[in-house]
Amino acid sequence: MLSPGRPTVGSSPYAVQAEPAIFETSFFPATRVEQNGVVFELQRQLLGNLPIGSGRIIAASPVGLSPATAAFTTAFPRGRFPVELAVAHFNGDERVAFARILFSAQPVVTWQLALLPGQKTLPVYGEEFYGYPVDGGCAFFPGRGQSGSVAPITG
Repeated sequence: MLSPGRPTVGSSPYAVQAEPAIFETSFFPATRVEQNGVVFELQRQLLGNLPIGSGRIIAASPVGLSPATAAFTTAFPRGRFPVELAVAHFNGDERVAFARILFSAQPVVTWQLALLPGQKTLPVYGEEFYGYPVDGGCAFFPGRGQSGSVAPITG
């Protein structure tokens, strides 16, 4: 598990350029969203800084992680990057609405899906989407080592 860290990039409100805007505005202070008559109050929470040594990232449920779990085909920047959650508070409950790894302090210009080997590009607003089961309510962002094995995460 990562030790709590300090944010290395800020996320003050700014004019959002990329759609869907909620991908960014959910991390702004005091964001409120109403959907189907339910008001969601979103709060940003820093988890810590994720070390990315190989530039390859896996997103998976820790329950389903295996040595065969594929990394995204995207080559991500190397370094230590903050991981944040947007936690939705609603009807006396709270749930993680979004998780993100901040690679830059600059606003996002456009969104595109991170793909696994063999997946085709899909539109962000399309009917189809990719994902992984989160029945256990967990997500895991390990790195893929140079040798292809899951890289250990250290604080």
